[in-house]
Amino acid sequence: MPFASRFLSGWAVLMFPVVIMGFCLLALNPSLGSAVPPLAYRIPVVIVAGVSLLATVGLIGLWIFYSQQQQLARIDRAVEAGNERDRNIMTEVTAMNPTNNFIQLLGFANRFENEDIRKVAIEKAQSNPQFTAELAEVLKNYWAEKGLVYLDACDVSEADMKTLAEPVRAGMLVLAKAAREAVAETHTFYAEQFDWNTRLMLSVADKFHGSGVDYVAAIREFRAALDLPRGKDFNFNARPTLDAWLARQTKTPVKKP
Repeated sequence: MPFASRFLSGWAVLMFPVVIMGFCLLALNPSLGSAVPPLAYRIPVVIVAGVSLLATVGLIGLWIFYSQQQQLARIDRAVEAGNERDRNIMTEVTAMNPTNNFIQLLGFANRFENEDIRKVAIEKAQSNPQFTAELAEVLKNYWAEKGLVYLDACDVSEADMKTLAEPVRAGMLVLAKAAREAVAETHTFYAEQFDWNTRLMLSVADKFHGSGVDYVAAIREFRAALDLPRGKDFNFNARPTLDAWLARQTKTPVKKP
């Protein structure tokens, strides 16, 4: 029982009803009440009301306090869950092999990943002796998104940019194909469904703008996928983002290297 009402649990349960019923009896029956001084039955009711009000205020205060404690506890649990997740991922990434786990390492280079995890993942990925060639291959296949995740989050040398420029375009076409399949096969659409890949493609396209490869056509294919019959009438968040980017490209031609 809450502390604010615990002191009422014994005597008040027995006395308060008697006081209230006595007051009602005398107040509603003037013939009986005339024989008793008004203060004699009004003062006890005022005391009961005052004690009840104090208990109510105390209960409200305790409710606010306990609510705050529960919120802090939820935050602590969420933080600890995040920390536990980071510890587990760090253990996993530390054990990864730069060659056998190259694709996973690229994914953990994600700019939104824990910074310590990113650092280990990037160092391991870059220690692959065939790093640039492997990254180019990833961009051309089913795992193209992981390659774009790395390029979105990490800087590359001018030489690597020239080597990867065309594979980047191929990767965007892979995502466009995946978008067409998703629109055709997804049971229930949601507004944010294509936001992630849209952000990746536009970020990498801007970063590789001076590479001499035109990414507009590939991104137009991705945009066209959102207008396939099943998705045409759904309001995907990615549509206006893609349209705005494509509109800017008509004013900014591709720079030749």
